[in-house]
Amino acid sequence: MTQNQPTKLEAHQQVKLKSMEIEKAGHDALELFKSDGHQIEALRAAIKAGENLKTWMLNHRAVTTYPSTSPILALQVILSKIRERHQFVGHRSTVRSVCFSPNQDAIATASIDGSAQLWNLQGKCLVTFSGHKDWVNSVSFSANQSALAKPSKRIATASDDKTAKLWDLQGNCLVTFTGHNDWVTSVCLSPTVPALATASYDGTAKLWDFQGNCLVTFSGHQQSVTSVCLSPKGDTLATASYDRTAKLWDFRGNCLVTFSGHDGWVTSLSFSPTGNAIATASYDGTAKLWDLEGNCLVTFTGHDSWITSLSFSPTGNAIATASNDRTAKIWDLQGNCLATFSGHDSWITSLSFSPTGDALATASNDRTARLWHLQGNNLVTCSGHQKSVNSVSCSPYQDRIATASNDRTAKLWNFQGKCLVTFIGHNDWVTSVSCSPNQPRIATTSRDETAKLWNFQGKCLTTFIGHFDSVWSVCFSPKGDTIATASRDATAKLWNLRGKCLMTFTGHQSWVTSVNFSPKGDTIATASRDDTAKLWNFQGKCLATLIGHLDSVWSVCFHPHRDVLATASNDGTAKLWDFYGNCMVTFTGHDGPVLSVCFSPTGDTLATASIDRTVKLWDLRGNLLAEYRGYRGNLSDGEANFVELKTPIYSVGFSRDGKFLLSASEDGKVRFWPVETLDELLVIAREWLD
Repeated sequence: MTQNQPTKLEAHQQVKLKSMEIEKAGHDALELFKSDGHQIEALRAAIKAGENLKTWMLNHRAVTTYPSTSPILALQVILSKIRERHQFVGHRSTVRSVCFSPNQDAIATASIDGSAQLWNLQGKCLVTFSGHKDWVNSVSFSANQSALAKPSKRIATASDDKTAKLWDLQGNCLVTFTGHNDWVTSVCLSPTVPALATASYDGTAKLWDFQGNCLVTFSGHQQSVTSVCLSPKGDTLATASYDRTAKLWDFRGNCLVTFSGHDGWVTSLSFSPTGNAIATASYDGTAKLWDLEGNCLVTFTGHDSWITSLSFSPTGNAIATASNDRTAKIWDLQGNCLATFSGHDSWITSLSFSPTGDALATASNDRTARLWHLQGNNLVTCSGHQKSVNSVSCSPYQDRIATASNDRTAKLWNFQGKCLVTFIGHNDWVTSVSCSPNQPRIATTSRDETAKLWNFQGKCLTTFIGHFDSVWSVCFSPKGDTIATASRDATAKLWNLRGKCLMTFTGHQSWVTSVNFSPKGDTIATASRDDTAKLWNFQGKCLATLIGHLDSVWSVCFHPHRDVLATASNDGTAKLWDFYGNCMVTFTGHDGPVLSVCFSPTGDTLATASIDRTVKLWDLRGNLLAEYRGYRGNLSDGEANFVELKTPIYSVGFSRDGKFLLSASEDGKVRFWPVETLDELLVIAREWLD
């Protein structure tokens, strides 16, 4: 050993310190994300922690397990919930307005620094529009062309210099609209004709052609007009005012309806996509939904300060609001808040939905704009059972999965969630299902005290009769030539496929809840409500009793390659055991009974399902790698920000390739959850930021 080489002890200490540093970085990234308002920063921190972990593994190739797992968990949780996509930084002062291009390939912003800017969706400023002599309060795109296409589209801006301007997207001012006697607060380009509308502090709104001619002046408000909006058909116009009202006008300047009901200035308004309703925002901290007769249909309450801006989603199923409380919110049309977006460092001045409704842009007094992702996770879901799904199993044939349900049926599905076959024949709940490892067959068990063997056409081939109470679990042997069953009669049984009982395993003091074959096929394991699991040979001899759980053991599973097995218990834990009955690891973290446990096909991870409505993925040292408790909702369609699972999960299993976890729930559904490696998570995370 040279003088500068570290000793073994020193090297070990260095490794330990580095792993602790990486672990803390992953934990800190997740805590930053949970604190609200720092989604992008948290993702970047998680990426850095993940990259450091990956580098550590490359530098220690002899190590086969991660020294730290918190970066993996942080990436998985953040990517399952994150909404913020990009930040647009470049204005020198408050960003007063933001607007998506019709083809959503760009956004435009307006600022009190006297400029407007055009950005791509990655946050790069493409064009700066300079020419106004005061604050730019509002920006609007013309319709129906790509913002980045040739010939260029038009945008319009409104300014405190008492003018509006029309621009091409190279930054050239085409027309200046003069005629207002005070600040121009809002501008809206017509969706149907070459015209635009403006609103002003002078108490009027005006309609203009693209040559700068004022076509109509709308007079009737008692105070400043804060916002103007043209109907989707382009045949009416709505205005909002400091006089606490909004008004609907025809194009001859006649006021058709006055919307009264707010207790403060009306700051913003928006037509529904069909044009049959409008929404208004107010200094009184509420938004309101109105029909076109002036009737208030819904009042939206939840912001902690005045509302500055609002917009309908393109589908018309939701509205978004921006507030002085530094948040934006998405609401369904019944007034329920679906999501709150926190992250801006000052009040939010404006917002805009993308034309497809899959993104939302916000502008703020903090000099930035931000882009938020509104789409949901596209989980494959098997829906068709009428009651709880108790069990799920994957078949090696044609990517099929089988399910068992309290509706007295089993079903066969493809991986797109389509039901292919329904198995009818049991007279009570179907409690368990197992797919043959080498034939297109399934086995089921039931509370009717029988098990059944079926082909993939739904024909019952064999009925297994011999238990004296409900049968709760079934498993095929590795060769597929026998099955084992577990029953409430406190026994397990071994059967050939013709229905002959080969062996009865007796020794448990209560229900036998689960049964599983060892990979070699020479041993079976059983779990019981007597708080134990047992190992048996095929002569019915108990080889080991696994004692350590504090309540019923609901599930048992063998490792696919090692002499190890796992159990799940009503005591809220799962455990890893050797074949001598020694507990090697206890998995803690569920908030209720753990009902199911399953090893991944490679055997390097373990999945658990619980009555606490979650599925968890662990490494074999008991470190949590991923947690599945819900999915990101589609906000523009009125789904919740994060759709939490509402019912217990009874069963969990891996797809044959290990890329998905399948969960079976009390709500009658099976859901597919992606299982991603560190490398895959890093790729997804980087793509999110690109």
